[in-house]
Order: sequence, then structure tokens, then C-alpha cells
Amino acid sequence: MATQADAVAWAEGGWKQSPFARTIPGVGFGVDVDGQYGLQCFDFANGYALFLGLARFTGLYAKDVWTSADGSWTRSQDPQVGGIAVYSGALNGGPGHITGPIISFRSRNDFTSVDQNWVNSSPDVSVPAQVN
Repeated sequence: MATQADAVAWAEGGWKQSPFARTIPGVGFGVDVDGQYGLQCFDFANGYALFLGLARFTGLYAKDVWTSADGSWTRSQDPQVGGIAVYSGALNGGPGHITGPIISFRSRNDFTSVDQNWVNSSPDVSVPAQVN
């Protein structure tokens, strides 16, 4: 089982060794698990889940993650290092957002995560993984 230190190490660059790490011309280097729509936040979260040995999330939108999670994740109102955060459909024009691993935590509304497809909230090919 992965530790919090393993999660942080994956988030801070270990993901670059993922079998799903890809370069998309004109966009950059990131994780593309499903090979569709470029570097999406859902892909980064799924790459992280697979690194942990857990099932992939399914569904159409990030906001729907909790309806598709296989029970291996625990839902909490307080983010934890190594956890993920899921934003509702009120964010990003409807689909919501799912972060990659949380790497530091100060409070419910003040944490640092590594995200993909977050800057400019692009619905398309988007933005490679970066600390937010």
C-alpha cells in the first residue's frame, strides 16, 4: 500500500514514469489514461488511482467521480495529503474538476495539489500537470 510520501513523490514527478505519460504536440507532457480529449484532469486522477493499485474512476465528468468510485476511496470534507479533491459542476462550466494528489494541507480551503487541465479550465486538450 502506498504511503503519503509515495503519493507526494508520484505527484511531484513520479507520474512522468507512468505508462500513460505522453507528450501532446503544442500542449506538453502529461498523463492521458484513456487516449481521448488530451490531458484531462480525469486522466491525471485515474493515473494516480492506477499507481495506487486502485480501479479507475468512470463517468463522463469529474463532478461524477463519487458516483463511479468503486469504494476504495473515502469521502471526506477535509482534504488530506495523498487524497484528491473533487469540485462540483458549479465549477468549470458544468463538468467540475478533480485534482491529482494533494501534496500539502493547511485547511479545507487552503491546500496544494498537482492538477492537470486546471489553468484556464480548458474543455479540450488543455494544460499539462502542474502544482496548484
